[in-house]
Amino acid sequence: MPAYVAFDKKVLRFFAYFLEDVWNSPDEDHRIRSVVIYYYLEDDSMCIWEAAVMNSGISQGKRLKRHRVPKNDRGDYYHWKDFNLGIDLEMYGCKYHITHCDTFTKDFMEHEGIVLNEPEPLPEDPYIKHRQLSPPPRITSPTPDITHRFLTTDLKVLRFYALYDKSPSEDPRPMIIYYYLVDDTVEISEVHEHNSGRNPSSRFLRRQKIPKKLKSEFYSPVDFAIGATVEVFGHRFVLIGAAPQVLKYLESISSKIPSHTLDSLRRTLGEKMAENQPDEQNGEEPKSSPK
Repeated sequence: MPAYVAFDKKVLRFFAYFLEDVWNSPDEDHRIRSVVIYYYLEDDSMCIWEAAVMNSGISQGKRLKRHRVPKNDRGDYYHWKDFNLGIDLEMYGCKYHITHCDTFTKDFMEHEGIVLNEPEPLPEDPYIKHRQLSPPPRITSPTPDITHRFLTTDLKVLRFYALYDKSPSEDPRPMIIYYYLVDDTVEISEVHEHNSGRNPSSRFLRRQKIPKKLKSEFYSPVDFAIGATVEVFGHRFVLIGAAPQVLKYLESISSKIPSHTLDSLRRTLGEKMAENQPDEQNGEEPKSSPK
């Protein structure tokens, strides 16, 4: 009976690996890449397949198309009798180390009188081991619900009063600082007096987020304590007061606000109420927004 009939659709399967050198990497000097060697008994051809690993960045899949693989320069080809466990097979300059085989292959080889060596475990890849020993990635806090924030804080604005301390030779100029809760932006307008000789435009700073000295941080309500100095792009503003609704809002979230900020607001607003000054309206966007 011809071999292509006797061994039709009968394939030996050996599991192996090869070493790949890695250059210019601080984490690894070589990789261990596992493959499967298929030997087709009907025509003594072979193919080698490497299982694809997701996001590995390595070209994987079929490494060797099916054909008879030469064993040496004398014209000999690999035969199934050349296979065993724990040995190296060199094909086209790449050395494959066979570790184990499947049950059909084991039964076939033993039936043909070949004593197989003991199977070997697949060695651990050093880079994968390094990744497992590395600390877990830092998990960032979940993104706040933007829609909920918009629905609950839209048109709510904190209003602070400040003095623009430009230089010792000039008198401080009164300013109003608007803090928009919906997106943590700040807008500054100037309070003009009649016949002051200054530019009649009231807008001093358009609405935007104000970074602190550390560029990755921005001003928030916790920074607006009465008496504190807020530095905006090199300009200094000394906070001297706030609308009563500012204190009411900050007290509603007192767990997030430093005690000295709340105390400064209570002290300042308490003195204003004692002087019977009219309450300021706040908690909604100013009707005459600075132009």
